Amino acid sequence: IIIESTDDHLDDFLQIYYSTMERTDADREYYFSKQFYEDLNQLKSNIIYFYVIHKSKVISAELVIYGSENCYSYLGGTNSEYFDLRPNDFLKYEIIKWAKNKGLKNFVLGGGYGSDDGIYQYNLSLAPHGVYNFYIGRKVFDQKSYDELVSLRDENELNEKFFPLYRS
Repeated sequence: IIIESTDDHLDDFLQIYYSTMERTDADREYYFSKQFYEDLNQLKSNIIYFYVIHKSKVISAELVIYGSENCYSYLGGTNSEYFDLRPNDFLKYEIIKWAKNKGLKNFVLGGGYGSDDGIYQYNLSLAPHGVYNFYIGRKVFDQKSYDELVSLRDENELNEKFFPLYRS
C-alpha cells in the first residue's frame, strides 16, 4: 500500500479511475480533468491517496477527503484484471486503519443510485450498522455570488434539477 498526499502517482490514479469509469459506463461528467486533481491537491491537509501495489504496479486507488472527524471515499477504482485479488477490500481496510490511527470517527462511503446499484450493495456490505440518512441543504446564503458562479457555466450544460446549479 502507498499512502500519500502528493501527486507522485497521479497518472496511475487517473489511469485506474478513467478505466473504471469506462467499465461502469459512467456519465461524462465524472471524467474530471487532470487539472481538477492538480487543483484539489492544493488541499494537502485534507486529501490523501491510497494505492494498492501488486508486483510494482498500481492495481487499485482511492482518493479520500477528510476533516477533523470524518473521512470520505471520494473517487477511485480498480484494474479489473486484478479483481480476483480483491484489492479494493484491502484498500478499504487500509483506509479504515489509517483513519482510526488519525483519530477520525467515521468513514463515509457514500452510496450509489439505489438498492440495485453495485456500488451501493458493495458499500452496504462494509456498513456494520446499516445505512444512515444523508441530507444536503439547499439554501443559498449569498445569492449574488451564487448567480455569478452559475453565469460562468455554459447555459446548455446546466441541469435545473441539480443543486447547486453551477456544479450541474
